[in-house]
Amino acid sequence: MKKQKILSDFITLAGGVLKSFEGAKDYSKMKLKDKVSLIIEDMNFMKKVELDEMKKMIVKSRNEIDELSKKLSNIEKKLNKKK
Repeated sequence: MKKQKILSDFITLAGGVLKSFEGAKDYSKMKLKDKVSLIIEDMNFMKKVELDEMKKMIVKSRNEIDELSKKLSNIEKKLNKKK
């Protein structure tokens, strides 16, 4: 009976230690993730949302440039015909 009590206490203690290790692991992962996030923020990387917005703006600008180039070409043709 006493051996069973000691064994039961030991198993309970071992379970508590394992849970403590798991908690420490989770805590250290969280702290590491926070540290890496701070380092990345300090590097001023562009966020994906900002990158997507920039891509849209560039595509729109490129389309406007192409459109204006065509208009300019048409105007030049008209001017050359008048000469």
